[in-house]
Amino acid sequence: TTYRVDLELYYDPLEPREGVDRMARLARISAQKCLLCLGDLARYREQVNSSTNYGRARQYYSKANHLEMRNGRPFNMLAILAKVNNRKFEAVYYHVRCLSSRNPFQSSKEGLVTIFEEMKRRWEVGEKKRVEERKEGEREREGRRIVRGSKVRKEIWERPGDDGGRRLHRTTSAQSGGEELATMSVADLNKRFINTFLYLQGKLFTQINTEDFP
Repeated sequence: TTYRVDLELYYDPLEPREGVDRMARLARISAQKCLLCLGDLARYREQVNSSTNYGRARQYYSKANHLEMRNGRPFNMLAILAKVNNRKFEAVYYHVRCLSSRNPFQSSKEGLVTIFEEMKRRWEVGEKKRVEERKEGEREREGRRIVRGSKVRKEIWERPGDDGGRRLHRTTSAQSGGEELATMSVADLNKRFINTFLYLQGKLFTQINTEDFP
């Protein structure tokens, strides 16, 4: 018996899957496994050749994903490719899609935790560097005031309301966070956003040190 199943129809993720007979569904599952194997072979070939051009492997994994999106393994493989290409944001997206699918690939959780731990270390190193730069800037500005013969700081006092609440005090010697972000390039600002966003998502996912979550 010969079954003719047009897989091109199912490469479109918007193509309805309801009402398809059992044999057609089994054919899609078999084709998905074949595409996953072809993707693995394409990925291994690039690794052997010490190349990072995983475009062909990505095409196979994407087609496998579109055939049966209830299977989480294609999402996991797409996450691996994204991580290899240093696209952490995209890798997290595919890992989450994998774990939320009907048939999740459990090792995807380990990959997700690994990314969150890496982003946590990167964010902490960056935050420590930013704090040191702010302190150094404050010392430089204070030194310029002393050279000019003036040690007086310009101060601004604010009262939040008329209910007698405590007054807030800030000085103009320290650069505010908004001013710091305004001087950053688009690329650096995007990098800062991704690092901070993934750092906070990692805290929510791992539930580690959530007591200091803002």
